[in-house]
Amino acid sequence: MGPQPVRGISAPVLSPDGRSIAFVALNDVWVMRIGQAPVRLTNDIARDGSPQFTRNGRAVYFSTEKDNAGALAIDQVDIATKKRTRLAAIRAKSMVTPRMSPNGDRIAYTTGSGQLEVWDMASRTAQVVIAQVSSQVSTPQWLPGGRKVMLVDNERMNNRFREGYNKLRVIDVAARTGVFYPVAEVPRQISDREEGAAAVSPDGTKVAFIMDSVLHVMPLNPDGSPAGAAVAITREAADLPSWGGDSRTILYKATDQLKTIRADGSGARDVPLNLSWTQAVSKGTTIVHAGRLWDGNSAMLRSNVDIVIDGNRITAIRPHDAASARGAAKFVDASALTVMPGLWDPHFHPLTLYQGGQFGQVAASMLAYGITSTQSVAGPLHQSTEMREALDSGNLVGPRVFVSPPLWEGNRLFYSFARTLRTPEVADLEIAKAKAMGVDYLKSYVRAPIPIMAKIAQAGLDMGVPTGTHMLAPGAAAGIGGTTHLSATQRMGYGWSKSVGGFTYQDAYDLHAKADFRLVDTLFSSLALVGQDAAMTSDERFKLLIPPNFLTGLSGTAAPTDAVLQLARKDAEQSAKVQRAGGLLAIGTDTPLVAPGIALQTNLRAAGMVASNYQALQDVTINAAKMSRVDRDLGTVEVGKLADLVMVRGNPLQDLKAAAAVEYVVKNGVSMSLAEILAPFRTPVALSERRKAVVAYERMCRADPHECTDMNHAD
Repeated sequence: MGPQPVRGISAPVLSPDGRSIAFVALNDVWVMRIGQAPVRLTNDIARDGSPQFTRNGRAVYFSTEKDNAGALAIDQVDIATKKRTRLAAIRAKSMVTPRMSPNGDRIAYTTGSGQLEVWDMASRTAQVVIAQVSSQVSTPQWLPGGRKVMLVDNERMNNRFREGYNKLRVIDVAARTGVFYPVAEVPRQISDREEGAAAVSPDGTKVAFIMDSVLHVMPLNPDGSPAGAAVAITREAADLPSWGGDSRTILYKATDQLKTIRADGSGARDVPLNLSWTQAVSKGTTIVHAGRLWDGNSAMLRSNVDIVIDGNRITAIRPHDAASARGAAKFVDASALTVMPGLWDPHFHPLTLYQGGQFGQVAASMLAYGITSTQSVAGPLHQSTEMREALDSGNLVGPRVFVSPPLWEGNRLFYSFARTLRTPEVADLEIAKAKAMGVDYLKSYVRAPIPIMAKIAQAGLDMGVPTGTHMLAPGAAAGIGGTTHLSATQRMGYGWSKSVGGFTYQDAYDLHAKADFRLVDTLFSSLALVGQDAAMTSDERFKLLIPPNFLTGLSGTAAPTDAVLQLARKDAEQSAKVQRAGGLLAIGTDTPLVAPGIALQTNLRAAGMVASNYQALQDVTINAAKMSRVDRDLGTVEVGKLADLVMVRGNPLQDLKAAAAVEYVVKNGVSMSLAEILAPFRTPVALSERRKAVVAYERMCRADPHECTDMNHAD
C-alpha cells in the first residue's frame, strides 16, 4: 500500500489575513499558505488538537498532551521560527478547544466536565465561568470587547429525559450568567456541538454554523443575540466553519474538500491541500518464535512454531527452525509465551476528551493491554478519520480504529458528537458524506425516526459496512444490522431487550439469532472483578497509563462478594443466551466511558463465567472481526491474514487472566514490546508529571466534585 491522500483534515481554521490555514492531520499541527505546500509545526506522538491563529497571524496555538501527564495543555508555535512555547497548563485538567480573547490577555477553554473557564495570561490563573447544561460544549467564541463568550450548548427540554436542542449560549464572563438563543424554530437547530458548531465573525456581526447539515450565516446584535434569520449559503454538506479577519470570508470543509465562501454565499472556491500518508509496516521479514500458539480457530494450542511475517501479512506458520532467525530482519523470541490474535474492542468512541481521559493516553493504554483493533460506534467524522490515519501511519501509538460518523439522531440530542438527521434530505447528505469519507460503520441513535433508521440500514448494505443501534425493536425491523449493547438507552418504549429484573427472554434472544441481528454487549458490571486481581492495580500500565479519573475507583475495588459475582455472571448470561441461540456475539466496552484496556480484560473474564474460555476469547477476537466485516484479514492467526498478534505469559485457554499478561504486541506487522509502548511514559519528566497529576486530580475532586462528574448512559 503506497502513499495515500490525507482525508483526515481536522479542525481547519483560516488566518486573519485569509491567506493561510492551520489544521490537524496525522496527529500534528500544520500550517499552509493557500496555494503552497503544507508545513508541519509539530512532529511527535503527543496528541495535538484545536489549532487557532494568534491575532497577528504569526503563530498558532493549540491543545496538546505533550509533557502534561495526558491532560491537554495549551502551546504556541511561531510560524517563522518554529519556536514552541507553553501558554497554559493545569495539572490533571484538560484545557480543550482554546480561544484567545480579542486583545490576547485571556484564553477561554472548556474542561473535561464541560464547563467554561478563562485563563488569565498575566497571572497564569484560571477562573471558572459557568458549567455546561448537557455534556461537552463547542469551542468558545469571544464577542468584540472581550466581555462575553458565545458557544453552542444543549438546552434540555424536560426533567424526564436528558436530550434537548443545540442552541447558541451567550455568556457574560464577569457576571457568570448565560442566555440561550435558538437559531431557528425547533426542531431546527445547530447540527452538533463538535464539527458543526458555531463560529463568530471577528467583528461580532455574524455567526456561522451548520444546520440541517449545510452552512448557515445569521446576523448578530452587539449583545450576541440573533438580529435576523439564519440563511443557508451552501447546498452541499458542510462542516467546521471558521472566519477570516475580514469578517466576510468563511473556510469550511465540504466532505473531504476545503473551501472558502463569502458570507453572502458568493465566491465559493476550493482550497487545494496536497498531503499524503504511508501505512506503517515492518520492513523485511519478521519471525515470531511462539512457544505456544492459539490461532483463534481451535480450542487447542500449537507448540514451538515460527510465525513468518513479510511486511504486514503472515506468510507461513511452521515448526520452529532456529536457523531461520538468522535470515530475518527482526526476530521476536516468544518461546516462553503464548501467541494469540490481537484483541478487539468492538464498542469504542475515539473522542478528544471524555471524562478526563485524552485520546493519546487512551489509545496507548489499549495497545498495552493487547488491543490491536477497535470499532468506533460513533465519533466526530473528520477527527476520527484523522485519528485513523495517524494510527495507521504510526504517528500515534495505539490500536487501529475502524471509523464511524457521529451518533445519528432525531430531533433532540444529548452528546456533543451526536448529529441531528431531522429529515430524509438531511440523512441523504450525511450518508453521502460518510460514504465519500470511507467510513466503516453507521450508528442510528436513540431518537432517530424509523424512516431514517431504514435509510441508515440501506446505506450500510449499499456501502458494505455494519450498522448498529440501541434498539432491538424497531432496529431489526428497519434493517439495522445489530445492537451495540444488549439493552441500553432508548426512547421508543418497546426497544428494551431486558426485563426490569435484568433478564433477557426468548422473544429477544431469538430475534437476535434468527434475524442475524448481531450483538456487541458491554458488561459494565464486570469491573467489579478488578477486586479479584491485585495485579491489575499494581501493574505498571495501570500506574502510568490509566487516566486519573479511573484510578481511585479501581484502586478501591473491594474483593467481590458472592452477590457481586452473581450480578456479573447474570449480566454475562443474558448476552450468552443470544450466542447459544445461534446469534453472533462480540464483547466490547464503551471506552472511554470505562477504563481503557482494563475494561475489556474484565469483560472477557465475565464472559468466561458463563462460557468456555475458548468461546470468551473468540468474543474479543474473531467474532469482533466478523462484526466489522473484516474477518478475511483479521481476528485469527492464519497465513494470508494481517499480522495482528499479542504475546502473553501463561495460557489464556486455561486462565483468562493470562490475556492481560502482555509482553509483546504486533499490529499490522509492526512489533512493539510492552517496554517500548511504555517508554514515553517512563521518562523522568513523564513520571514526575504523572505523580503530580494524580495528586492534583484527587485534590481537585475533593474541592469541586463537579469537575469529576461521571458522564454515562443515564436516561
